[in-house]
Amino acid sequence: MTLSRRTLGGAALGFLCCRTAIAREASFSCDPLFDGTDLTALVDRATVSRFAGGTDNDYENSLIWVLVSLADYLGINFAFGFYTERTIPNAAYVDDNLDGLAPIKQNMPSDGTILFGRKLVKETQRVAHNFGAAMTALAAHEAGHALQKKYSLRPVFMHASFGSVRAELCADFVCGYCAAYRETIQSDYPSSIQAITQFRKGDKKFIPSGHGTSKERARAVDAGYLYGRNHPSDGKAAVLKAVEYTLALKL
Repeated sequence: MTLSRRTLGGAALGFLCCRTAIAREASFSCDPLFDGTDLTALVDRATVSRFAGGTDNDYENSLIWVLVSLADYLGINFAFGFYTERTIPNAAYVDDNLDGLAPIKQNMPSDGTILFGRKLVKETQRVAHNFGAAMTALAAHEAGHALQKKYSLRPVFMHASFGSVRAELCADFVCGYCAAYRETIQSDYPSSIQAITQFRKGDKKFIPSGHGTSKERARAVDAGYLYGRNHPSDGKAAVLKAVEYTLALKL
């Protein structure tokens, strides 16, 4: 299934060539940051709406396929919806299930809720060369935070220096891990777009409570991708390796 309304205009870039692709993208200013921490108190619940899919809309059907695929591959379960950001384009992971949003696997315990901001979706449509791959990157990053919650890994970051940054880079590692999986089921999948997407979301300079710089984020995606090539189909192993990777970084 082709997930994007746009193509790269030729053969897909190899993921290990992402540094070249990122260099070309560096002339673009970074998009506003999005936060993957638990934003339950900050999300305006009145603006949240469910996402059902199952329509004739290619974008909706592709996105629901991506979400189900991520949940199955990583061994997690989550609800998904949209909300309207109060300020900048954003995405959010929240611990609980919000009213009106059912988890993907309704007969299993939920690991929280992933929300895409409506402004973020429009922004991504505007700037991404491959909209489907960029949205996959955003969803996979938030799924990384769901894995952190599922396996009670947050205290690890709370006791580490620059823990907020490390938690975000951990989720970026999972983003790359999922990119490796996508390549196994879609040979022409443009994995480098996932690194580029997180590169764009990086902090322009290091912020102790931020998300990591653009280069740090792209490198984390790259590391996750390489791990995923050799250790597929194990979400728990992936997030534990992501923790190991991020704790070893000299920030």
